[in-house]
Amino acid sequence: MLKIDVLICCYNESIYNVSNIILPRQYSFINYIVSHQISNSLIKYNYSAFNFRNDLNIFPIYGNGLSINRNNALLHSKADICLLADDDVSYSLDYFINIISAFKLNDFDVIVGKINTGINNFEYKKYESEMFMLNKRSLFNVSSIEIAFKRNSIICSNIKFDSRFGLGSKFGWNFGEETIFLFDCYFNKKSIVYFPLFFVNHDFESSGKNKIYSKNYFYARSAFLTRISTLKGIVYFSLSPFFLFFKYYKHLSFFNCLYFSFLGFFKEIKTR
Repeated sequence: MLKIDVLICCYNESIYNVSNIILPRQYSFINYIVSHQISNSLIKYNYSAFNFRNDLNIFPIYGNGLSINRNNALLHSKADICLLADDDVSYSLDYFINIISAFKLNDFDVIVGKINTGINNFEYKKYESEMFMLNKRSLFNVSSIEIAFKRNSIICSNIKFDSRFGLGSKFGWNFGEETIFLFDCYFNKKSIVYFPLFFVNHDFESSGKNKIYSKNYFYARSAFLTRISTLKGIVYFSLSPFFLFFKYYKHLSFFNCLYFSFLGFFKEIKTR
């Protein structure tokens, strides 16, 4: 049977949420790789509560940045399949069995699934009811915790998370790391397929659903699109100040929008 590593990223005190993420029982085909990112090296954390779990390994890393955290988890993975996880999710045994079966029965590199909100007939987002191959447009709609992949396929192509993006990144580009990861898979000719299967439990409420059109948003959004495609970045910083004017004008002037959009584009190009 194929084995799966659940790549859990925790930050500081959220390490103590791990007991709510893992299944109560241990299974030989499921392992939990916990990357614990610690912002202050002077603070010590107690891992003794997890000593009895042979299926769980914790790998501390000091610093900030979600992409760095995810790469640390990926570095220590060993199983056939990896499943991305955050510190505020939970799982059912059926999810893991379905993910493994999907990879076993199909020769795909990356499989994207669904988030279960726990509320009947209330979806986390609009999901399709049939399997389909993802394209450049649909890659933008995927959340990190919906992603599972064949480890060797990703490692052999040297695909990893761009540390310049994601929550806590040093440039302030605080989103988009999972989309960039998927685009890197796409450009490396990896097959990316959606299956209408639940992968994870997560509450519907999420800070990621709120969009504020600030200077930081335009700065990060422009850099994010430039990282995916230089042409997309040029189009975005050139046109977004015009087309999004009525969304940002109460918070930002036209020229500030244009300036920060261009700054994101220029900074991404410069730091490649």
